[in-house]
Order: sequence, then structure tokens, then C-alpha cells
Amino acid sequence: MKPNQLSPLIDISLFRNAIEKNYLILTANQRLANQIHQAWGESSLGVNRVWNTPRILTLEQWQSHCWDELQDQNHQLVQGLTKLGDVQSLYFWEQAIAQHEGQSNSAYASMADNCLDLLQRWDLSAKDIQSSSNSVDKFRAWAHSYQKLLRESRQITNATAWKLVREAFQCGALVRESAIVLYGFQSIVPLHQTTLESASDTILDSVIGDHRAECVK
Repeated sequence: MKPNQLSPLIDISLFRNAIEKNYLILTANQRLANQIHQAWGESSLGVNRVWNTPRILTLEQWQSHCWDELQDQNHQLVQGLTKLGDVQSLYFWEQAIAQHEGQSNSAYASMADNCLDLLQRWDLSAKDIQSSSNSVDKFRAWAHSYQKLLRESRQITNATAWKLVREAFQCGALVRESAIVLYGFQSIVPLHQTTLESASDTILDSVIGDHRAECVK
């Protein structure tokens, strides 16, 4: 270590075995991914061998990587489809709401966007909401129109992209991982969990070290 250089904030021993086995490591955020990379780099200084670059990504980066691979294949699951950006999504929500209310409303569009995203991350749809209140009925109608607009424009939400990545692992379009190591997650929503389970039979919690790691499936 160079003079005045801070020690890595991550105990690399928790990840050494996983990195050497070329396991995929997924972190809850970019900061943790950077810290593991730094710690691995520091631990490799002065070692007289060539190390493979560890495969460390955030969960969302991994999904994007899988999506891009499917796009590169021009796989039928994703042919002609484009992932929505935040601004585009709000635009379609405003259009959908205007179809029912006579005018667009950016505040309602933002709330509806957040609500549908939450439902989809839990592998649910607007139809699964157990309520018959007027506000829920309105949301269901808006969501139906929103999704119709997306189908017509061949655009999809990020949650739908997750579902397609999951399906790609299930049908063999994407190569499954020998093991996936998770770090920094307090919980994982069902959509992400089932996608991970489709990608590998072995999901490990890195915080207790590989030799004691427990499958979180």
C-alpha cells in the first residue's frame, strides 16, 4: 500500500474465494461495488500472477447487461422492444390519464408510475389490488390505457425488462451462472429474487464468507 493511502473499507477475504472461482458478485449499490474492486486491487498488488478482473456489478447493472446481451442476439423475446426512460414513462402516463380525465396531470402521472412499478416489482398487476374504491378503479383504468400505449409503441417498463431477462434464463437464451454472490441487500423484491433464481441454482450471502455461505433461495 502506498504511503498515506487509506485502507480498503471491505474485507476482501469475504470475496476472495468467489472471485477466484469467477462467481458473479452483485451489490446493492455502486459504492459497494467500487469498494470491493478497490480492496481486490489492493490485495493483488505485488502478487506474481495474472488475476482475472472480478465480475462485480450492481443488481441493475447486471439486468442491463443481460438485456443488452439479448438485444445483441436480436432474440425474439426482445425484438423491437425499447426500455422506457423515466421522462418517457411519465409522458405515457399523462397521455393515458388524459384519455380518462380529459386532461393530463403530472402529479397523478408520477404517483401512478410509482404505484405500477411497485406492483410489478412484487410480481403483481393492477388487477391484483384487493379494493373496489373509486381511486383504485381509476388507477386500473389508467394502467390499462398506459400499458396499451406501451404495446402500441413497442416500449416496456424496467420491471417488464426484468421479467423478460428471467424468461431468457428459463428458456436458455442466457447462460446461467454457476453461483451468484449478493452483498449489501437488506431485502430483495420478488421480481428480482425469481430472476436471480432463474439465473443460478446457487445464491450466496457474502457477508458471512463463502465457506459458511447459506443459500438465500
